[in-house]
Amino acid sequence: MIILWLVAASGLGALLLMTNPEHLSPAIFIGFFMLLYGLCYSSLALAGIVFNKLGVIQWSIKRISRTALAVACLPVFLLVLQSIGQLTLKDVLLTSGLFVLLYLYFGRVFARTTH
Repeated sequence: MIILWLVAASGLGALLLMTNPEHLSPAIFIGFFMLLYGLCYSSLALAGIVFNKLGVIQWSIKRISRTALAVACLPVFLLVLQSIGQLTLKDVLLTSGLFVLLYLYFGRVFARTTH
């Protein structure tokens, strides 16, 4: 699993260094963001599992996975805004606040449905 992650991270780094985004086809551009999302998700899920095993957090694997899915969207979304030239400090603050509110809201909704 770690080898797969390293290969994907190396491929992503090579893609970033060797290509000009203005000359990429949309399919490759979207593939880049999908790969970035997958790397963010797997990194966050692995960190959550490690923290759970160490006793830092006491979450179920399902909650760790759900949290990693949500949190991995934030850096990818901000990078998408940056790539189209629409990222400002106001956008970062609004997007971060929106993600926090959505995370808290869905956390309460899922907590009610599981009890």
